[in-house]
Amino acid sequence: MVTRDWTTGRGSAHAIRVEHWHLFSGRARVLLDGHEVWGRSSKWYDTGFECRFEVDGVACLVRALYRTWHYEYELWADGKLQ
Repeated sequence: MVTRDWTTGRGSAHAIRVEHWHLFSGRARVLLDGHEVWGRSSKWYDTGFECRFEVDGVACLVRALYRTWHYEYELWADGKLQ
């Protein structure tokens, strides 16, 4: 399993975590302050995902971008790459 962590928010800090399992299981989830905001139990041959949610009224987007045999992870908050 791969994990990526970020901290973001207006006024107070919020923890955002991506947990992403094996390429062929496709299992993934996004957590905000330890609470799941998006999850997928499985997908045959995982090609990545996008998850949109809000933190303190700020639009956020988490992306898992498939690159040959690995992934790149991004957090966008208020239209800016974090």
